[in-house]
Amino acid sequence: MSQQPAPASSDLAQPPPTASASSSAVPWSEVRYFHPPSGTTSSIPPPPSTDPEPTASELKSTFLSSSRPPTGPDAPLLTAAARARLYPPKPRKTYTSIRLRLRFPDRSMLEALLPVSATIADVFALLQHHLDPAVAAAAGSQAVLWQTMPRTEWRDTERDRSVRLDSLGWAPNALVNVKWTDDATMNRSSWLKDELRNAAAPVPVPSWDEAASAPASQQQPHQRDDTKKDDGKKVRMRSQGDQRAFSVW
Repeated sequence: MSQQPAPASSDLAQPPPTASASSSAVPWSEVRYFHPPSGTTSSIPPPPSTDPEPTASELKSTFLSSSRPPTGPDAPLLTAAARARLYPPKPRKTYTSIRLRLRFPDRSMLEALLPVSATIADVFALLQHHLDPAVAAAAGSQAVLWQTMPRTEWRDTERDRSVRLDSLGWAPNALVNVKWTDDATMNRSSWLKDELRNAAAPVPVPSWDEAASAPASQQQPHQRDDTKKDDGKKVRMRSQGDQRAFSVW
């Protein structure tokens, strides 16, 4: 009686992948949760105790700007080569990741790092992954992402899920508000899991060097209080900037 050859290792049935291995591949990292800012919390760092010294690049930029010919109708005609030499094009920055903050109705924030190729679907997956089970299972409740200036909303629909974050101008960082379509969920005191809320920390305040070197589009819009007289009475006016920008972390 002849013996059958042993089956090759490739012919053996392979075990199915475990659920933990498939669920660990998430596009976000460095998840943090911040307490709502208190009345004494300031996003503007205190000024430095010593006068800052200009760097070599700042001195060079100042010298070049002062030596350039005048602009406007009195400016001399320049060739393309001379214009390129006097006004060299600025290199365009490229980013590989987006630091996103989701702000909830109580002004607490969930922060995570996502790749620039992430989409709105990944943001909703991030939110759903960290929601309290009672909030995630609420019937008839739907989360909505929104920003102002101009007012824009994104929902967990087929039309919005494929929108890339870099196409929205969210690189290198962005602040997005979160709301819900029903009042019961909106009026809750908390929305995230207990282990995440127990590890919450105050919002970090950037250093003076980081805030001064940040581009204007990334600096946090501050509230400006202007006082003027109207019929002998003082009228308080307040203006608020774009909520999409915020200070450097």
